[in-house]
Amino acid sequence: MVKKVDGTDFYKDTDGFYWKPVESKDITATGLFKTQFHKMNKLERLTALAEKYGTDKLQHGYMPHYAKHLPDTCRTFLEIGVAEAKSAHVWNDFYGEDELELHLADLFINPDFVSQRYCWNRGWETHKGDSSDYKFLYTITEM
Repeated sequence: MVKKVDGTDFYKDTDGFYWKPVESKDITATGLFKTQFHKMNKLERLTALAEKYGTDKLQHGYMPHYAKHLPDTCRTFLEIGVAEAKSAHVWNDFYGEDELELHLADLFINPDFVSQRYCWNRGWETHKGDSSDYKFLYTITEM
């Protein structure tokens, strides 16, 4: 069974693979179309999710580096700097919200950005502090 991933143009099958439609061909004179699919690689998935959520990581060119260096599966992930939580949504979808324990470190003081409550409501762990403070970062590793 294949299910369309909300807000994207790709599909996920029951084995956990992601597929993207690449072309449709008219296969009959009746106007019926046959769609061909391409199995998405890690970079394509990350890029599609970055586009879905509008994270600035796409514009900064980080996705090829993430695709190369991030593991295919992850149980615990730390994002430093939350802003509008767009990247947090990418990691949550990429690794699976049921599989991932997402930790977010930020000052959480800018009213234009998301609050700790916003993060808590999504089941994400928050750590309030300054990321340039090594003692603060060390407390996260102790949890």
